[in-house]
Amino acid sequence: MRWSKKRDTTDDGMDATLYDLHLYYNAPIVFGKLRPIIGNFETRMATALAWLIGKNSVIIRGASGSAKSEILKATVTLAWGDEGLTGIHRDVYMIDASSDKGNITKDAIVEMRNSGHCFIPELQNCGNQEDIIKKWTEGMPYVYRRAKNGGASSSKLILPPLPILTNLADGNEKMPELANEMRRRFLSVWTVANRDVNEIVHEQKAFIDALPEEEIPSINEDRLTMLRNRLYCAMEDDRRVINPFGIELHKILPKTFTESNTYVEYLLNFVKTITKFYADQRHTDGDKLFSTAGDNYVATIIAGGIFKSLSMGVPEFAKQIVDGFEILPPGLFAFDSKDEVSAQSYYMTVDQVKDYIDTEIGMSMKKSAVKEILDKCVEVGHLRASGSGKSYYKTKEFEEVANVDVPTMVKRGVAFMEEHYPDDVDTWSKNIYDYIHPFTGEVAKIGDGHND
Repeated sequence: MRWSKKRDTTDDGMDATLYDLHLYYNAPIVFGKLRPIIGNFETRMATALAWLIGKNSVIIRGASGSAKSEILKATVTLAWGDEGLTGIHRDVYMIDASSDKGNITKDAIVEMRNSGHCFIPELQNCGNQEDIIKKWTEGMPYVYRRAKNGGASSSKLILPPLPILTNLADGNEKMPELANEMRRRFLSVWTVANRDVNEIVHEQKAFIDALPEEEIPSINEDRLTMLRNRLYCAMEDDRRVINPFGIELHKILPKTFTESNTYVEYLLNFVKTITKFYADQRHTDGDKLFSTAGDNYVATIIAGGIFKSLSMGVPEFAKQIVDGFEILPPGLFAFDSKDEVSAQSYYMTVDQVKDYIDTEIGMSMKKSAVKEILDKCVEVGHLRASGSGKSYYKTKEFEEVANVDVPTMVKRGVAFMEEHYPDDVDTWSKNIYDYIHPFTGEVAKIGDGHND
């Protein structure tokens, strides 16, 4: 794809949509400098919706240089401008390497209590705040005891939990155990960088660097203001969201692994963030908002793949790695069998898998990160390990999961509303099939045979 040579000055009279959020990430301006984020469409939009509106703690993971920090910075800047990134905006609290758990100041306590969100530029640099992070990512307040009278007594302060946004590089050497410790506490979203993406990134950066200032692409300022206003309203909206289509939507997640019990909640909550984003266009009875079939479908476009993979215990690109193995035929299960030579041809070591990722997938990953993914694939059953644990093999295909069955989802959702909210059905049902595609801006319908 190539950037348009003109600024986005389109103003069609429509209020901001998720497509505007998509356009924002194409050309965010951070500290006065254009910082385009190429690719990772689902990751960057899921980050904004889940953290800002859903108030989930989100960790962006991926290889060094794969735009993790750029997505974090752009997301913070979207909501609070450059002041947010400097840690001086009252609505967002920053934890960095200079934060001192042992001496939380009165000013810091006031800042925490006034803030609605928290971000950590580099998680591996904040071991001194690990206790606070653990409590907050579990949705629990942190109890801080402050010494008084020279240590003769103490006071107890309650710090309410804040949703945290942070990032962590694969195979980080400073705190290698941190990834496993924090994985279940955060919603993990992954950035992917490969040869094709890197080529586009290089080309676009060179292209933009040479453009005249008036031709540098950026989102229209009026639409950016509308986008921010819509986000602010959604962030403050505490109405209960009723999603009658969730009774069918959850079927897109695999049921084999117990981790799916956590991610079905994330999936259902993600739909609610979209409903709140479009709250002024959704049916309400005052203290409740009602989701549409379109909200559910858009949720699958943005984050369906993310939640499916997390429910299986691995990042999305793990399937590409598992697909690189041939299925071991029955009977060839050990190196010490009579078919040792034949069996070995189906096994791959960490180094061999790393070479496969480098050459076939076009991704560069540290050996420690490759091993972490392989071991996780073994843990959840996608792969098996040899007796020595040094090699891996496959005995079955990667588990496929279902896509959303739109006609059934719509039918069950409408029936649910007719049974449980009969007074709301007529008004609610007027626009339940409509949606705006988050990555193309196309206005479309689902259900009744309309399914893109």
